[in-house]
Amino acid sequence: MSLTLRSTMPRPLFDPLARHLRGARALLAAAALTLTATAAAEGLDGYNFSVAESRDGHANMARIGLMRDFGHRWMDSGSWQLAGYWLLEAGYWDDNEDDTPGHESLFELGATPVFRLQPSGADSGGLSPYIEAGIGVHALSHTSLGDRSFSTVLQFGSHAGAGLRFGARGEYDVGYRYQHLSNADIKTPNNGIDFHILQLNYRP
Repeated sequence: MSLTLRSTMPRPLFDPLARHLRGARALLAAAALTLTATAAAEGLDGYNFSVAESRDGHANMARIGLMRDFGHRWMDSGSWQLAGYWLLEAGYWDDNEDDTPGHESLFELGATPVFRLQPSGADSGGLSPYIEAGIGVHALSHTSLGDRSFSTVLQFGSHAGAGLRFGARGEYDVGYRYQHLSNADIKTPNNGIDFHILQLNYRP
C-alpha cells in the first residue's frame, strides 16, 4: 500500500513571473530584436517594457512595445503640457490556476493612443511626474484564458496611470497603470480582465 502526499499550500498570488513566462521567453526575445530593428528603420521614439498581474491574482502578463510620439503638444504655454504617443505592443498572458477549462496562455497584439499630462520641461532632465490615459484595441490569439471567456478575439483596452520621468533628457520613466480589457459587450459572455501593470519606458 502506498500513500501519495499532496501539498495543500495555496499557490502564491504572484508566483515568480519567470516560471510563468518560460514558454514565451524565446518568442519575446525574438520579438524584441524584431521591434528594435523596426524602430531603427522607422525612426520610432521609444521602447516600453511591462509586467502585470490580474486584479484577482489568477493571471500574469508581460509585454514589450514601441512608442511613436504624436509630434504635437497642447496647452504648452504654461508649466504643464498635454503630449501623447502611439503604443504598439506584443504580449503574453499566463493563467496560474489549475484545472480550468480555458487556454493556459495566450498572445496579444495591441495598438493604443496614449495621452500624457506632464511638466513643460519634462524633456530637459530631472524628475518629472506625469499622469496618462489611453483607449486602444487588442487582438488575442485565443478567446479564453483559464476560467475566463472573452468570446471575441478583438478586445478594447482602457487604462489610466501615473509615473515619473528621469534621466539627463527625461529618457527613462517608470510608472503604474490600471487597465481593463473587454469586448464592450459585442458578444457574451464578456468576462473581461483587469490588470495592475508596472512599466518601464526608454527613449534613446
